[in-house]
Amino acid sequence: MVPLEWSGHRDMWTWLLRGEGGFQHYRSNGSDYFPLNDGLQKSAVSPATQGRQSASGAAGNVMGKVVYQATPALRLGLQVGYSRAGNWSELTAFLMAHYTFDSFGH
Repeated sequence: MVPLEWSGHRDMWTWLLRGEGGFQHYRSNGSDYFPLNDGLQKSAVSPATQGRQSASGAAGNVMGKVVYQATPALRLGLQVGYSRAGNWSELTAFLMAHYTFDSFGH
């Protein structure tokens, strides 16, 4: 993966954008449906294995976060991310609230 990151701060706003991208190739061997029972394995419908696959393609993730300093003690934010690898992908989103009880220690 090749990572890239951009972050900044202006007035009451802080932001971050991070991404990684690359190329992948993977292969997994198949396995019998019934590895411990030859009788059931022989009667299994063809193909009698599962999990055999091979693929190539783009993989990576991206994440963005923006935070607003509402008061000296309270920050509110949003974070969104997306990841992809092989036949798997994930989308995440978070709402954030961060309160500092000791805001005078700055």
